[in-house]
Amino acid sequence: MLCFPILLLAQQEDDNFLLFEGVINTDESRKASDLFETAKLWFSKPSSDIKRSVDYINSEGGQIQGSFTLPYFCGIGSMKKIKCNGTITFDGTVLLKDGKYRYVFENFLHKGNGISFGKITNESFCPYEEIKHGRGFRNKQWLNIKSIINEKVEELIIDLKNTMGKATQMKDW
Repeated sequence: MLCFPILLLAQQEDDNFLLFEGVINTDESRKASDLFETAKLWFSKPSSDIKRSVDYINSEGGQIQGSFTLPYFCGIGSMKKIKCNGTITFDGTVLLKDGKYRYVFENFLHKGNGISFGKITNESFCPYEEIKHGRGFRNKQWLNIKSIINEKVEELIIDLKNTMGKATQMKDW
């Protein structure tokens, strides 16, 4: 199968919130229905550190939406670090057409056990002054959260591309 990215954009500005999206061309003979079945399999794949759930399926429109959750561990050296431990959640959508598909990962949200950074933006430093505990702590955690998001979403994108590139079993013999 040939896969040629025609668009790969990461961290686009849409109200300055973090967003990953791309459009991938596949073999032109791959029908949207075939790609849809493969994408459904990808959404159901188990992962050791990222929980996935399907929230919406539209086979006629070629759309699958899901939610993703990954743990965030800040540390245990101080109470503020313990309160920062929690999860990062985000949404993922795969749109399918004959010979191509589009993925979008967005709405990244950190929720800690007392200290939550909320919706993650493209800002280099934490834009939320209401989070106390010092600018250094805020910015260090902010950059760490964004680094984990970048790493894990890139892994998801690579896995999606690998899965979508594999042929699915034909239903007709």
